[in-house]
Amino acid sequence: MKKHIWLPLSTALLMTFGVNADSSADERIRNTSISAGAMNYLESYSGSLTNAGGRAQLVRAINGTTVVSISAWGLQASSEYKSHVHVLPCSMDAGGHYMNDPDGNGDDQNEIWPIFTTDESGIGRVNVTVDYAVRPDAMSVVIHDTPDGGSKMLCANLNRSDQGSVINVGKFTPYTDGVATDDGIGGKGSVSVSTSGKTIVMAAVKGLDPAESYRSHVHNFSCDVKNGGGHYKIDTNEPETLEGNEMWLTLEPNEDGDAYFKAAFNNIARPDAQSIVIHRCEGTDCITKPRVACATLEKAGEKQTMISEGKVISPFSEGLNQYANVTGKAVLERHHNGMSKVTVRWAGLPDTGSLVDYGSHVHNLPCSVENGGGHYKLDPMEDTTIESNEMWVGFTTRHPFKVVRKNFSFTARADAQSIVLHDPDTGGRAACIDLDYQVGTLD
Repeated sequence: MKKHIWLPLSTALLMTFGVNADSSADERIRNTSISAGAMNYLESYSGSLTNAGGRAQLVRAINGTTVVSISAWGLQASSEYKSHVHVLPCSMDAGGHYMNDPDGNGDDQNEIWPIFTTDESGIGRVNVTVDYAVRPDAMSVVIHDTPDGGSKMLCANLNRSDQGSVINVGKFTPYTDGVATDDGIGGKGSVSVSTSGKTIVMAAVKGLDPAESYRSHVHNFSCDVKNGGGHYKIDTNEPETLEGNEMWLTLEPNEDGDAYFKAAFNNIARPDAQSIVIHRCEGTDCITKPRVACATLEKAGEKQTMISEGKVISPFSEGLNQYANVTGKAVLERHHNGMSKVTVRWAGLPDTGSLVDYGSHVHNLPCSVENGGGHYKLDPMEDTTIESNEMWVGFTTRHPFKVVRKNFSFTARADAQSIVLHDPDTGGRAACIDLDYQVGTLD
């Protein structure tokens, strides 16, 4: 079962994790991965909407659930928009809908459908929780132009390929329906994405039959989903089995039944390169190739922190001339332990010579949209301004500069988008820092 939260902006987002800033560490929901990206128009979109934007975030929680949040603006007012998690990057037009069961129904139980209704300004947000952990082939979130025909419109990548070297490793185990001669197969395999734009596939296998011939390929599902699925394809629009469009590996056991292979491919493997499957040849010219062993690939090394950061773009033009020289930068870190940490460095504040209390908060829109919108709220159903329900990063200083750090016991959603500095006397908005996604994951 899944929990859908479909809300107009007037009611905004329901809490993702149901905890507030004062919650104890034991109440936090830890995460296995956090992926996110900014929304951009797909090349295939030919509709009339031209100034929309947004952000999407996907969190795989350690309790086995997945949380998808979307924040969008510049859409048609008071309109319903359908969106879905998709299986390819935005550069490949996002592919089809992600399915928890690849052979299941195309409905809101087997897919992830965040649906939302915009307010009178064309702004909408939604938060959806499903009770399963999505696979790495959940690679993007698409908003469809539902009021105007439903074509794919805005897309956010959930997995980024520009973050340097990534290594995915797995152990080979024989299939349970194999024959006895395959029961001793073991070893390790890996798929590594290098900073030079190559993919390196390696494996060390033991327990093969020296008298048999074998083939091996990278596959597009984990071993427990359709026995690894089909061959991973560089061009997913090519239906034929072609070596140049896939990742084929030479596997020749020595007299002890051991084999080692290493192959380099001149492309960056997407996250749907999820397993390495070993086939045993049967018949003349390997006419049939039963699957005998499989290694599910999982990301090795430390989990990455999802980072949003930015600098003061310009002070707000609200007649607050004393803030004309304000500069600063901020970082919002979403950690795998369920914590969010905000660090802000302000400079160029008015030099009053006396202690001044500044209000500052995380806001729910970019600086350029409605001056940052309103305060980010854990429980958007709560209309009152309550510190424990928001992300306050205010401070007291008598100097023109100040560094502020604060931890929060929850994972901030996609609508934590900016930090606004308020004038201590009037409450007016003095300066704003956008929190743009900088680091994603290839989990």
